[in-house]
Amino acid sequence: MEFLGLHIAIWFVLIVYFCGMLLLGWWSKRSVRDHEGYLLGNRQFGTGMMIMHSFGAGTHPGAPASVISRTVSSGASGIWISWMWMFGTPFYWLIAPLIRRMRYLTMADYFENRFSRSASILYIVIATVGMVVFLASVLLATTRTVQGMMGKSSLPDSSVVRQVITGSEGVLQSKGLPDYCIDTTTGDPDEIVEIAEKCAKVGMSFLDAGISGSSRQIAERKGVFMVGGEQEAFKACEHILNIFSDKIFYLGPSGSGSRAKLASNLILGLNRLVLAEGLVFAEKSGLETGAFLELLKNSHAYSAAMDSKGEKMIRGDFKPESRVRQHYKDVELILKYARKAGQDLPLSEIHLDIMEKAITAGDGDLDNAAVIRELRRRCGDETD
Repeated sequence: MEFLGLHIAIWFVLIVYFCGMLLLGWWSKRSVRDHEGYLLGNRQFGTGMMIMHSFGAGTHPGAPASVISRTVSSGASGIWISWMWMFGTPFYWLIAPLIRRMRYLTMADYFENRFSRSASILYIVIATVGMVVFLASVLLATTRTVQGMMGKSSLPDSSVVRQVITGSEGVLQSKGLPDYCIDTTTGDPDEIVEIAEKCAKVGMSFLDAGISGSSRQIAERKGVFMVGGEQEAFKACEHILNIFSDKIFYLGPSGSGSRAKLASNLILGLNRLVLAEGLVFAEKSGLETGAFLELLKNSHAYSAAMDSKGEKMIRGDFKPESRVRQHYKDVELILKYARKAGQDLPLSEIHLDIMEKAITAGDGDLDNAAVIRELRRRCGDETD
């Protein structure tokens, strides 16, 4: 049985708890006559009892209640910030009773009384700097932990998005639905539209916000968002997208972002492939590729692929920022929609074949710059 969304057993526990706290407070106040009595329990409490009191004050019910409510509304991210106090408050639990028994409110009072005002000020400065460093360290560790658990990429494709949103244990099955969902997957536009329609039926706005750029470029806020969906939802979520990039383009109704991302990836992928082919041609012609790349960057042949992939191709650095396998999936989608529109894409067909051979050769999980390895193989060159 539930009342106002809570099980009756929870209401029982809450009522017993709050009534117990009120009775305890009423009983305790009878013996408190002055400030010292409040701080020291009329000196009837030993250090152990006061440590337990400080523990209770430092872990009051509002904290877990707040964490639980944030977790229900925001997901697991609601718990991370609370870890910050896990390592900070034990010092307070232990030191506060000792300070109070010495009739000091803070450690700064103790230093001033025992030593001097200068010592008190020095303590305040050191304690403040130490707390700033501590908080910054815990927040950084929290961020790194969350990033490590979440991963650095979007969901792999629309089928996974569908499962996460509309599946039997998906977002739409939860009791507390978010107002907005932002999907950065390079997905199938028709599937994206279908997912958006299902979200709209339950009052949740869905934005397809494809982002162009490698993981490094996105981390440096150099990615480009292409957004489709309701314009009001876009305006409401624009400040979130601004965290990741200043380059944000609204392109129309649901599916528009995904269609723009496919068209953008078509051009980007071919730019990358042409660069690889040009560098292999320069190598075969006896040119020094580093100098040749610098020439290209200052010529009318320039493309942004030269900045992000040129050096990687020359050095053979294929640590993945975006993978061959991922772009192969994108080009398959591009060709699917081209056929649907009755358009022939001969260059993308060649591109797909090159990536397919690269994947077969074991390069699927390397960076997209690794297409140069397949072009070298076609020239009979050995690649490690």
